[in-house]
Amino acid sequence: WARSPENLLRQETYLALATAFVLLRLLYLLFPYLLEFACRAWRRYTQHVRIGTLWERPLCYLNKAKQLFNSIMDARKRTNFQGGAINARAWASKSLASTVALGDAPSRGAGLSANH
Repeated sequence: WARSPENLLRQETYLALATAFVLLRLLYLLFPYLLEFACRAWRRYTQHVRIGTLWERPLCYLNKAKQLFNSIMDARKRTNFQGGAINARAWASKSLASTVALGDAPSRGAGLSANH
């Protein structure tokens, strides 16, 4: 029972095909009943629904989708600005550190040459 479907299909091809045939045959026999059940359920569901409400729901969903998309885009823009600010701070601190290090280098070099 612990075999993967690929190994089962490779080693027990006949068993896999027989199982697929039985499942498809069962679906073939039950499909008309399932279709009739779905049609009745749909008729029962739409019996008291007006045409206007069928049109209002997709518009409502569309408006919600637009709002969601806009909020995601706004959040993305905000995070880009924050990332840019963080990068600018990191760049400024690195350039300040390199400036300080460069400013210290000649004085250290002068001190070393004076000691020799």
